[in-house]
Amino acid sequence: ALLAFAGVVDAEIPFNQPFQVVRPTANHTAMLPVPEGLQMLARHDGQIAVVSVVGPYHSGKSFLLNALAGDPGVFQIGRRTSPETMGIWLCRTSLKASDGSEVWLMDSEGFFGPGVSESYDAKIFTIASLLGGHLVYNTVKIIDQQAVNLLEMLARRAQLFRTRSSAEPTSAEAPEFLSVRSFPPLTWVVEDFVQELPEEHRADED
Repeated sequence: ALLAFAGVVDAEIPFNQPFQVVRPTANHTAMLPVPEGLQMLARHDGQIAVVSVVGPYHSGKSFLLNALAGDPGVFQIGRRTSPETMGIWLCRTSLKASDGSEVWLMDSEGFFGPGVSESYDAKIFTIASLLGGHLVYNTVKIIDQQAVNLLEMLARRAQLFRTRSSAEPTSAEAPEFLSVRSFPPLTWVVEDFVQELPEEHRADED
């Protein structure tokens, strides 16, 4: 899925400098647009392909995004027990999609944070799946049944939002990105920073 933002180019958006486009309310029950971030988007004249990265908080999303950007200092890596990233952030990169459009990375607030409801997490997931041309779900160590169930819950809520939006009466046809048929491709990335490979597989490292 490609997004085209047309506007007056007052100043070029810098590469590898994330900016916030959506922020949480004080009680973390809803989200609000960030006017400054939307104004930056309006400056960009051209097509972009968004790669959205989502997952539990402190699962290594920022580490993965830095690897994709090719720069370890683009996204801040949290060292505290509480979530670091709040809301939704976008970052322009020098990467190009196969059709020539620019690849932008989307960082998102981690799921299952302390004091944050599942409905709020589902809203983050919904925005990421609506705007992203490719969705990356990032977790740590293993894929177990609980992780599958949590992802299924988030996906179901996102699809419910799409269904409701498409069913609402309107004088104009619903945009394609709200269609239940246009859910983006999903890649599940599992990171492991601690465990060692079993002895019988270590020869494969070379």
